[in-house]
Formats: sequence, structure tokens, C-alpha cells
Amino acid sequence: MKQLSHDATGLWGRVAWTATARDMITGKEYRWLSPTFPHNAAGQVMRLTGAGFVHKPALRLQAGRYAGTSTAPAASRG
Repeated sequence: MKQLSHDATGLWGRVAWTATARDMITGKEYRWLSPTFPHNAAGQVMRLTGAGFVHKPALRLQAGRYAGTSTAPAASRG
């Protein structure tokens, strides 16, 4: 992860993909982002500690996409 930011539309990240990862994402072999985060007692996310693309997500999230050199969404609420 080279850059991470958020705004009213969601959490956004700029990632330096390997060629293999880029091909797997554009080929839709891995479409779902699985974020790792601690939360407080109210369920409020405190910080993002990691993320990876998976075949079957545990959370309802928007499918990831490879957007070349532009910023692509890291996750959004579903």
C-alpha cells in the first residue's frame, strides 16, 4: 500500500501491484477485498491494519478493481 485516504465516498488506496497480482485482479480471479481492523465495543472501526484479495469475502463489500495508475477503492460499505 503506497497511499491510503478516506472521504465521504469511502476508503481509497493506491497499491503497487506485482504483474501477477494485476493479472489475477483484472482476470477476476480475486475480486473481493478482506480488510483487517480492530474495532471498539460499539463496532466502530479504529484503524485498518491490513487487507488482501480473496475468493469469498466475510463482509459485504464492493468488488475490487484494478484501475491502472489511478486510485482504486480499497473498500466501501455494502
